[in-house]
Amino acid sequence: MSPASRAEPPRPPGAPPERTSSNVEAMAAELAPLIAAHLVAVTREAEPLIDAEAAGVLLGVPATWVRAQARAGAIPHVRLGHYVRFDRAELLEWRAAQASGARTGTRPVPESSKMPMNAGRATAAASRGTNGGTG
Repeated sequence: MSPASRAEPPRPPGAPPERTSSNVEAMAAELAPLIAAHLVAVTREAEPLIDAEAAGVLLGVPATWVRAQARAGAIPHVRLGHYVRFDRAELLEWRAAQASGARTGTRPVPESSKMPMNAGRATAAASRGTNGGTG
């Protein structure tokens, strides 16, 4: 048989491309973030809501504070009739957004705010009334 007789027939328009390992890897790379997002959504939906006591433990505050903040609309909550419940993931996101002040390792200290290594030594000696031990 000649090589021409063994050739595959032409693909019809709109037919899926032939699967090769590079095509499969490309498809997997495309699908991975979609699958991950779906799993996160499914997992989050499966997590039960927590009550004020559990929310207080999570945040390190009394349940009475949690209830008061929910009444004021200051923290994320879900109202189910007269029950108030909390989504754990939303509370953790809210808590992270409340952070203020310097955090270790989050931002470099600007050069303009760094104190020189010998700053304050000369003034300390002057305030004691000494002149470096030659007095």
